[in-house]
Amino acid sequence: EDPEGLPGNKPPLYPLSIAAAFTVLGKTEFALRFVNVVVLAITALLLGSMMQFIYGNAGMALLGCALFLFNPATISYARSAMPEPLLVVGGMGGICCALKSCSGRSSIWSILCGVGLGCGFLSKMWLVFPFVVATSWIFLAAAKHGQRVWRRIAIVAGCSLAVGASHYVLVCCVTPADAG
Repeated sequence: EDPEGLPGNKPPLYPLSIAAAFTVLGKTEFALRFVNVVVLAITALLLGSMMQFIYGNAGMALLGCALFLFNPATISYARSAMPEPLLVVGGMGGICCALKSCSGRSSIWSILCGVGLGCGFLSKMWLVFPFVVATSWIFLAAAKHGQRVWRRIAIVAGCSLAVGASHYVLVCCVTPADAG
């Protein structure tokens, strides 16, 4: 891949988060790695929240968080400068919010689910697909149990498309000649 490709052909969320860390913490290796450490900690909290929601057991949720945080792959990604943790936090956020959306009447969880999946797309583009499948499975399971979920699915789809397309809109506004 050409790292100096046209604007808009790379997902922008990871470079933007690194730029934010550099702005706040300075251009250091600590700032570079800080992003993934924070993102993986948030992912662990989302996992614990999901497990608490599903199993209703705080001990099980704490065990899930611990197993995730001390997993060799998690530790490896926390030390790296790669965008995959942002993909995972967006996808896990989408799944967590889909579960909460199906358990309540508030549309905010559907909106947050779409935002999470959209942010996952802005991190690694099409690698967010497994999270989209898992989220769809949750809504379809809720529909099978008699819930009306089509409005929620439309909200999720609209929000994720809006967030996912935002980088192209930004490129069109900032550098219209490169928008193609």
